[in-house]
Amino acid sequence: MKKGSWVKLNNQVCFVTKGGTNPKLAHYIDDVEGKKGIYIYSNVPLVGPKSPIVLAETPEDVAHPELIRYVNDLNASCKKGEYMSCLDADDVRQYGVIIKGGKNKVEMNVAGTDRILVASARAFRAEGAAPAIEIPKELADWSFTSYARHDGLSEETIAFSATVKYKGKKELAVRNGGHGGSMEAHSVGAGKRMQSLLIQHVKASIERIFPDKNNRPDYGEMDEAYIHWFNFERGLLVTWEEHAKGFIFNPENFSCN
Repeated sequence: MKKGSWVKLNNQVCFVTKGGTNPKLAHYIDDVEGKKGIYIYSNVPLVGPKSPIVLAETPEDVAHPELIRYVNDLNASCKKGEYMSCLDADDVRQYGVIIKGGKNKVEMNVAGTDRILVASARAFRAEGAAPAIEIPKELADWSFTSYARHDGLSEETIAFSATVKYKGKKELAVRNGGHGGSMEAHSVGAGKRMQSLLIQHVKASIERIFPDKNNRPDYGEMDEAYIHWFNFERGLLVTWEEHAKGFIFNPENFSCN
């Protein structure tokens, strides 16, 4: 008997949860002698008049809705990158992006935060398309391909590599070895002039979003920060403004002993 198939046993619709020569069949009992819920048949005979027969009808047409729900939960799985929701420990529904898929230990990054929820796939609910995260208008002509993070090499900085495009044309190959220091940029097109233009456009976006110059991110290496945001944090539904706030200098975080 094949796992995942639908059969009838004792005139009851059942789902095979374990196949082979010693199968197990799930079925739903609806208030019979005080019993109600999903029960499992084991020691099922495979031959003879009392053996299961393959279900001829469509399961959704004849199976109890609770059995259908049970089977859907058994088959539940999540894929990396899907936009889903899940109830947290306080029974509040949180929305976010799956960063580790599977069935038993799925991880979801709560939208716009660094909070991770971990649960089985059956606890998550598909929410369709994720909300669009706006690209700053100053940077609308910039895009990046071949972006790769090299976490095993990351020490003082994030190790990565990427190709920078302006208006669809390759202009720079950038990288950071992860050992500290600034991003390296190598000319593919117009070279340093294009890196300066990227910095200029990043700076313009920061000045618009943070009009108070006394409460504004430091401009240093924000071009590198933008590349990471565009290719990584944006996919976790973090806005450019939220990401850039992390680069605002706060003297309260530093002290001299």
